Amino acid sequence: MKKIAQAKKVISVRGASQGPLKNVDLEIPLKGLTCFTGRCGGGSRVMAVEVLYAESRRRYMLALTPFERENLGSIGRVDVEHISGLPPAMYFESGGIKRGESLATFLQLEALLAQLWHRNGVCHCLQCKGPCRSFSAAEAAAEAISVFKDEQILIVGPLKWKKETAIESIVHELLRAGFTRVLLGGEIVRMDELDTSAENFLNAQGLDVVIDRLVPARSSKNRIIEAIGNARAMASGTSLLVGGQRDQRLLLNKQLSCLDCGKSYPDLVPEDFLQDSRREHPLVNLVELAGKRIKDLDEMRLDEVSAFIEGVLGEGERDLGGLRMLKAALDLGLGYLKYGRNTEDLSSGEKQRLIMGSCLGSGLTGILYIFEAPLVGSRGRETQPLLKGLRALVDQGNTVVALEHAAQLREIADEVINFSRGRIEPGEDLNSVITSKPKRQQPGGGASAKLFVQVEGAHNLKKIEVEFPLHRLVCFSGVSGSGKSVLLNGVLLPALKSGGRARKARKGSINISGGEQIRRIVDLQPGQSSRGKLLLVEMGGAEFLAGLFAATAAASQRGYPPEWFQLDVAGGRCTKCEGRGVLHYDLEFLEDISLVCPVCEGRRFRPEILEITHRGQNIHDVLEMTIERASEHFLREQNLRKIFAAATFCGLGKRQLGTSSEHLEKAESLWLRLAVELARVRATDLFILDNPSAGVHPEDLQLLLQILDELVGRGASVLVSEQHPEIISAADWLVEMGPGGGPQGGMVMASGHPREFAKKAD
Repeated sequence: MKKIAQAKKVISVRGASQGPLKNVDLEIPLKGLTCFTGRCGGGSRVMAVEVLYAESRRRYMLALTPFERENLGSIGRVDVEHISGLPPAMYFESGGIKRGESLATFLQLEALLAQLWHRNGVCHCLQCKGPCRSFSAAEAAAEAISVFKDEQILIVGPLKWKKETAIESIVHELLRAGFTRVLLGGEIVRMDELDTSAENFLNAQGLDVVIDRLVPARSSKNRIIEAIGNARAMASGTSLLVGGQRDQRLLLNKQLSCLDCGKSYPDLVPEDFLQDSRREHPLVNLVELAGKRIKDLDEMRLDEVSAFIEGVLGEGERDLGGLRMLKAALDLGLGYLKYGRNTEDLSSGEKQRLIMGSCLGSGLTGILYIFEAPLVGSRGRETQPLLKGLRALVDQGNTVVALEHAAQLREIADEVINFSRGRIEPGEDLNSVITSKPKRQQPGGGASAKLFVQVEGAHNLKKIEVEFPLHRLVCFSGVSGSGKSVLLNGVLLPALKSGGRARKARKGSINISGGEQIRRIVDLQPGQSSRGKLLLVEMGGAEFLAGLFAATAAASQRGYPPEWFQLDVAGGRCTKCEGRGVLHYDLEFLEDISLVCPVCEGRRFRPEILEITHRGQNIHDVLEMTIERASEHFLREQNLRKIFAAATFCGLGKRQLGTSSEHLEKAESLWLRLAVELARVRATDLFILDNPSAGVHPEDLQLLLQILDELVGRGASVLVSEQHPEIISAADWLVEMGPGGGPQGGMVMASGHPREFAKKAD
């Protein structure tokens, strides 16, 4: 009998026309590594994120109940004819880690260790430093049997009351409840024989009520538990065991209490040990596990934390999710990072390895992982752990799509798919793409202006003294974790923002001279741009354009204010769709749909507003214009012409003014921010960028270099943290950090013009 050939398992896409895509058909091998390449705007990111990831997310939301879907937002249909074989998808931007998150939280270790300290830690009293703990009734019974065993003991309820309380009424209530004896002066006294008027009762605030008298070893455990329960019910959770001829007292309370002095505290819960809660409970930092307090871990390296956890966990507890992520992070070479380090302080390469570690440690299978520029911030041998990580995800039974142009990744990929102008085209040999440094304009600033920085002890930085020129392109390079991002973003940026004066760092000191020449700091780090606004708004042209329409004779005659020609306020926008041009419908049990607004027909504004024209075009017509076309249309308007010209120079000329910024590719988002700055740059401005080449096609890299060169040509100072050889070679000044990463880094290895580096290498 002939074997039937097994069909090739693929993700099949048919007729994708989302964004720039032009009816694209595509097959991606399941359980394989596929690399998407192509110039910015060619369609690679749209296919990965707005087709594959968006469709997977839409299908997931359809599987939820309306109640579960309520707070998750909505997503419209993807413009595609058919997709089959699509697994659940996860998408990771380059360096896409939540701001302000600690390593402990990201690696999902914090909750695990909080449970560990709560369950096994030894707590100490603030008052006498004695051990503190709480006992369940069963634990208290077991303690009684262990400590007293064959000795007769009393189980007592230490009853407390306020001074003004009448003792007679309390005694009467106790007798009614069936309690007949109290412990008084070491002796058992019948309650009905008490002289409550005696002097020793006048200032009394408590009474030790005898609940039971027994020998623990000879009594049933249930009797002991019942007696302790009765004592606690009477005495607000407190129970006392008295033995040793009445001179040995053992306080076993339901609430957290000191076993020596009896002082009680609020009960500890695992959440008290979390990093944002540790200051709330007075005893948290007095709880020790294997001689360490939980805050001690903040200063420990990840490899030290791993060894500590291995030492305190049981054999069957060492395969927990957080520990798998920690192990993956160690395998990726991140053992030198401090456990309490904020991820915001990490370099792009370190963030990318953390993301990879979290994916590997999750243990998920059957997932479509989509990575954008997974090799960002890494170079040479540093890329090997990441490449192995991508392949390991495939070996676990997952599918990986990487948006990356690096040769190392393309060489190990199962398939490379190149996108160009919205279509799939044969891939070019990216190694043969020749790039060259743009012709440098004469810098506008003084050539002799310099910045001198002294740093000691900030993060992994050793004692550093470095000088570099202003009004030039300065590149900070070095292996991942060598200290370049710390120096640039963690030290230099905040110091300059505070006025460029000598100051103390979180750990160490900083001294800067020459900073008085800088008047404005522009931080162009990834993920800081606003999202979801129209390009016209992002570029700062919306108000000026609205003023032009409001100043026309027709608008003035009708009394239309400038605000009515903008979409962020009510008045002129369509009241049905609120200026969105589409209406979204949540059909609960059916899939959500988005339809063109039937009132404005997608034109966003009220009909009477659209009657107002400027040089023959209404406001909707203008939003439909490309930036390139708008630059020509508003040639006479200097303010608009300036910002449109800057955006065109920065490669955004084909984008429409009415495009939402959330539809821009990562590189285009940076182009947009640079365009805004290019329109207003001055010689006293300083720009800081972290890995601007991330995920950028070699030909698009030329555009980036041209923009940076233009900023420098207008007198600005540009500082970049980069690994890309083209940017390094294009720099006017290079600061090489190293020699290694983490503790092996933190030093300035060399500083000077790249040509000097090349001579030394020869």
